[in-house]
Order: sequence, then structure tokens, then C-alpha cells
Amino acid sequence: MNGNEPAKHSDLFDHEVRITRLEEAVKHLQQTVEEGFARMERGLAELKEENRVLRQSIEALRQEFHRDRRFSALVFLTTQLAVIGALLKLAGIL
Repeated sequence: MNGNEPAKHSDLFDHEVRITRLEEAVKHLQQTVEEGFARMERGLAELKEENRVLRQSIEALRQEFHRDRRFSALVFLTTQLAVIGALLKLAGIL
């Protein structure tokens, strides 16, 4: 068909079918993108929650470590005091 010939009915129908298919494809792509963004948002929310839980676990471990360190230091000092006390008794000072 050149520019001077009138459009045939079948040509117009073919163009309309193509346009309809393109519109459907665009709608499908739009829906796919929206679903992808929704999944990403849910995934981000899950990651944020997991991050919060991990930070709490790290803080709990940090506190436990410091508590254990203080306990170990207390045991060490108590032992040292007992040894010093025993030495002072042996020396007759106590």
C-alpha cells in the first residue's frame, strides 16, 4: 500500500489488533513492575527487621561479654586476695 491508496479494511483491522496487543503487553509489563516493587518493599521490610534482630543479638552478646569479663576479673582479684591473705598469714602478719 502506498500513500495514495485508500487503507484497506483488513489493514486497519491488523493495525487495531496490533495496537490492542501492544496495550495488553504494556498493561502486563506495568503489572509485573508493580508486583516487583511490592516484592522489593516486602523484602526490604524483612531485611530491616532481620537487621534489627541482629543488632539486638549483637548488643546482648556485647553485654554478656562485658559481664563475663567483669566476672573473670572479679574471680581473678578474689583469687589474688586469697593468695595475698595466705602469704600474709604465713608471714605472721595476719
